[in-house]
Amino acid sequence: MFNRLLFIKYFNNVVLWMSHVNFIKPVTQKNIFNTNTMYGKDFKKKYDAHKFFVLLEDDEYTKDSIIIFTSSKYVLDGILLNDAQSVYISEVTLNDDAIIISSMEQEKFITFFKHVVMSERKMIWSYPIFCKKIVSKCGLALIFIPNEFRTKEILKLAVKTTPDALGLIEYQTEKLCKSAVKRNGLALFHVVYKTKKICKIALRQNGMAIKYVPNDILNEKLCLIAIADPIHNTLVFEHIRENMQTEELCMMAFTKVKNITRNKTLNKLMSGLFGNKNVNLAGFKFVLNKSYNLCKIVLAADGCLIKYVNLNLYKIEEAIELCYVAISQNPNALEFIAEEYQTRQICELAIKKNTICIMHVKKQTMSLCRLAISLNKDLIQYVDEDNKKLFL
Repeated sequence: MFNRLLFIKYFNNVVLWMSHVNFIKPVTQKNIFNTNTMYGKDFKKKYDAHKFFVLLEDDEYTKDSIIIFTSSKYVLDGILLNDAQSVYISEVTLNDDAIIISSMEQEKFITFFKHVVMSERKMIWSYPIFCKKIVSKCGLALIFIPNEFRTKEILKLAVKTTPDALGLIEYQTEKLCKSAVKRNGLALFHVVYKTKKICKIALRQNGMAIKYVPNDILNEKLCLIAIADPIHNTLVFEHIRENMQTEELCMMAFTKVKNITRNKTLNKLMSGLFGNKNVNLAGFKFVLNKSYNLCKIVLAADGCLIKYVNLNLYKIEEAIELCYVAISQNPNALEFIAEEYQTRQICELAIKKNTICIMHVKKQTMSLCRLAISLNKDLIQYVDEDNKKLFL
């Protein structure tokens, strides 16, 4: 018969032990007695398909010791990840006459040591079922699993859950590498042996993975695939070296013209990649070879990007034309144009479009000040002191 008084005698020690190992949930007198009692014979019938385990701190058990065990489904809930390498468990087999106290919470059970048969104590990672469960929640938990217990299935699951887990694998197969970069292109960083095929998969997933593509592999086709990234697209120019930033590549990146190159293979590739692509002009600042034609196209879309254009690299008439294109699109671009390129026509155009632009004129003339004030009298506050006296 079940001796309830004997159970109560050991209760406080059980509470302390469970709290010490962080086992499932804190145990209290309130929830521990919300239980069902059954015998081993009935327990085995009810949980016939289940395996049960006990977490071990030491091997010192007496016949009256109380043990707490749970099913394989919940055993990992009692483990702190940073202590996982030192966790040992044993599989529990119950006698028919065992007395089991079952909590209402997560298949947690209590019985006496004398009523069970425990298998040989083993490191928890020697059981594939636990390895699979923990890496299915966080692939980086692979760091706690010793190499001898890392099966192909466990490695595959870890990479599938967390692609960066690839960095924890010493012997990487092509299949594992492809699986990782297919889910996160930036996992290319962890690939030891990078091939064109793996790089291509990575770039299709995330164009910014181009920063991890070796120089001897990177070519124009891979650059196009990276630029076709719908989120980053032209931002990848930050990681494309200067000799790869050809005018053809830049024009293809910032326009939707499909036959800009004579290379039929590239045209075909570009047609598939750039069909419905929206261009992210923010990457313009990373373009190292800004041709006149490219600048004209980009500034017609966003005039303020003229701040990334070195006008001194162009002929004077080309520089003036680029300024005119920028101001026509956004008069506030006048702020980023040097004094030597702020011609009277360009300044007048900016002021007419937005009178507040008088404040961006580097050298204010009487005619420009008169134009601004005639359109808005309040703008006198932005007129320099020498010209302001003439209007007071």
